[in-house]
Amino acid sequence: MDREEVGKPQMGHQYYLKITNGNVEKEEGYFFRAGRMSLIINGQTVQCVFKHNHEKEVVYAIFLEDKPLMELEHPHYVPDCAPDKLEEKFLQNKVSWSTLFSALTKVGVLRNKEYNAYFASDEEKKKHSYEVVQPIVF
Repeated sequence: MDREEVGKPQMGHQYYLKITNGNVEKEEGYFFRAGRMSLIINGQTVQCVFKHNHEKEVVYAIFLEDKPLMELEHPHYVPDCAPDKLEEKFLQNKVSWSTLFSALTKVGVLRNKEYNAYFASDEEKKKHSYEVVQPIVF
């Protein structure tokens, strides 16, 4: 599948969500939190995989172009910084971290009151456009 086809809903997708400037343009299917997903942000595809790490803990592993970026640990799957500090903390990578975490909050992966409130604000929602694509899990 080429890059143009990744974000389009197809028969093999369990869940598809398209957000433009904070508005839901399209949402289809049912999201399964423990399932693999792709986030398309500014033309880049970020992969999120629910897995066990080396210590046998359950984590969300985040990859960009097959390069591991981070692991988010159970139980809340949030990084160790405030949501308004994401871009500063992870400046070394080419990802819009605030958009990535806005998407993870929207689909219910992140379960943290501070992050939920921050990304639910109208001012913050308008800043983000992305797609979430989850293949069929079962």
